[in-house]
Order: sequence, then C-alpha cells, then structure tokens
Amino acid sequence: MEAMASSANLFFYAALLFLAVLYLAITRRRTSRLPPGPTGLPLVGSLPFIHPNLHVCFAGLAAKHGPIFSIRLGSKVEIVVTSPELAHEVLRDKDPVFSNRVIPEAGRAVSFDGVENIVGAPVGPKWRLLRRICAHEMLSPTGLDNLYGLRRREFRSTLSFLYSQAGEPVDIGAQMFVNMLNVVTSTLWGGTIGSESERAAVGKEFRGLIAKLTELLGSPNLSDFFPVLAPFDLQGIRRNMERIRVRFDKIFEKIIQQRVKGQQDGSKMATDFLECLLKTEKEGGDGKATFTMTDVKSLLMDMVVAGTETMSNTVEWAIAEMIQKPQAPPGAAPHGAALPERGLDDWRVPRPSGLPYLCQRLGHPQEPPGLERASRVQP
Repeated sequence: MEAMASSANLFFYAALLFLAVLYLAITRRRTSRLPPGPTGLPLVGSLPFIHPNLHVCFAGLAAKHGPIFSIRLGSKVEIVVTSPELAHEVLRDKDPVFSNRVIPEAGRAVSFDGVENIVGAPVGPKWRLLRRICAHEMLSPTGLDNLYGLRRREFRSTLSFLYSQAGEPVDIGAQMFVNMLNVVTSTLWGGTIGSESERAAVGKEFRGLIAKLTELLGSPNLSDFFPVLAPFDLQGIRRNMERIRVRFDKIFEKIIQQRVKGQQDGSKMATDFLECLLKTEKEGGDGKATFTMTDVKSLLMDMVVAGTETMSNTVEWAIAEMIQKPQAPPGAAPHGAALPERGLDDWRVPRPSGLPYLCQRLGHPQEPPGLERASRVQP
C-alpha cells in the first residue's frame, strides 16, 4: 500500500511539473514577439507585485525595462507605453489601429447595451453616429456658449458656499461633483423635471449611484484578469453593477416619459440634449446605423457619469497640484486672488484662453491611467 501511495504521489508531482513546463513553454512562445518586461509567476503573472498606484508602479517598471514594456496580469498580457514619443505614435499616428477600448466586466454589466456605447463601441457607423450626436449637440462651441449663463449661475453658487466656509475644512471634490452634476443634468434635460425638490431628489440619487459605480469600476476584478472565471462573478461586482443599471434605467425612464408626455400635451419643450436624442430615436438613426431608446439611455448615462466624475476629479487634481507647488511663474498670478475684493456679483466665468496659469497647471495632468486601448491587429 505504501508503495502504491508513493507511486501515486510521484505520478501526481510529475504531472504537475509537466503541466507547469508546458504552460511556461506556451507562454514564452506566445510572448516571444512582445517587448521585454517583468517575468512574473505562473498563472498569476505580475499581479502579486502590482502597486495600487498604477502610474507610480509603471514608472518604476519603465525605468527598469524601457519606455515600452509588456506585463502579464493573470491570463492577460498588457503593453505599457510611457514615453511622449511612443504615446504620440500610438494615440495619433496609429490611432485607427489602437482606437478600440478594453471594457472591464463591471463596465459591460452597468451599460445598457453591453459595449455598444460611445466608450466601448468599435470604430464603425454606430460609433460615428454617437460621436457626431455628442460633438454637434452637446460639445459644440455654440452649444457651450449657449450654456454660459447656466455654468455661471452654478459656479457662483459654489463659490458663495466656499466663501461662507472660510476657515473651515471643505471637501473640494464633493463640492465640484455637486456643481458639475447640476450643470450636466440641467444641460441634458433641464426643463423636464418640474419642481426644485424633485430635482434635488434626483441629484441626490445620482450622486449615490455614481459614487458606487466609480467605486466598483475602480475595484480589481478577478473576472478581468481571468476571463474564464467571469461567469461565476466571484466578487459579486457584476450583480452590484446590474442593480445600479436598473436604478439608472428607472430614473431615465421617468425623465423620458415626462418629456414625451409634455410633447403630447403640446407644451413648449426646451431644445436640450434629451430633445435631440428623442428626435434621432424617432428617425431611427442616420441611415447607416440604428438609434434606439436603449441608445438614448446609454448616452444619457455616459454623459452623466463621465461629465461629473471626470470634470470634478480634474478640478480636484488641479487644486491638489497647486497646493503642492504654490509658486507661480514670473509674471503670472493664481487666478481668483482678486475675487474676494471684486465680489461675486460682477464676476464672470473666464474662458480658458484667459487663464494661462491654470492651463499650464492642467497641461501636465498628474493622473492615473484610464481605460486600456485594444489593438485591432494581432502581433
């Protein structure tokens, strides 16, 4: 019996060694054309050695392996580009090749139509239609100029609150988030929600949903590193994201129904982003790509989430950078220094071209990496 047990153990360890050698051989063959990078461990790659601050971790790896390196995270292989020259080639010269995005499982779960939105859709007729709608109706210079009064009102309200808290600690990130949420939602469907209390309730619910959504999107997910585990949703991230999507759907459905009811009653409707989306949905698209009610809700979610979280984070990062390095260059002064003397009544929101000092600060953003890009050509 002991001899049989010993033989079984020997066979088990021999099989395990064979599988490990086979795995290393396949991995080495697959990565032979990849840039150099850390070796990592079998199965998990470099996951155990990744620092939470990815931009700091990647800078250290770039100093060791060069401006372009490969790194294996679980069963995925990533290529990291760190130099300005290579970034220019990837993002500008080779943009058609690297234009697609890698959408994490959490992003797929919360999206109304999987990856067929402006963030995750591959370059094609549908993506061009979504991009054209956003560029022409939401982000055009004329559209932004028409919303100047709205932005001025909201920022004056925020500045008034900050002045009232002089000498007290203030959560700038939270205040900027509320400010941008008010601006974005008013731009999207400003005339749809009637009472001020109802607007406040919707805004409060949005803040909670977006905070939870961004927390889950930023959480490491085993399903992203090991796609074979995705159906099991071991961390419950997909289930939580699906609940968030359902809550977003209820809010958007209510807002859309209120707008449609107003149109049917003959009420005068504002020409805002929602009105343009509903018009495009009624037309069915542009003849090259379809546009459905699901696309309407998807674009509204993209604008609410990206328009609030990204902008408020940008302001927070910029202020943090100014606090860390308060010295202004010769001949320049931090904008806003004269605001208390002039007061808020006569203050106007300056254009970016009139804020050279702030633009210089934002010209070198100290920010973590965003969504990865996917190559459309296999190496």
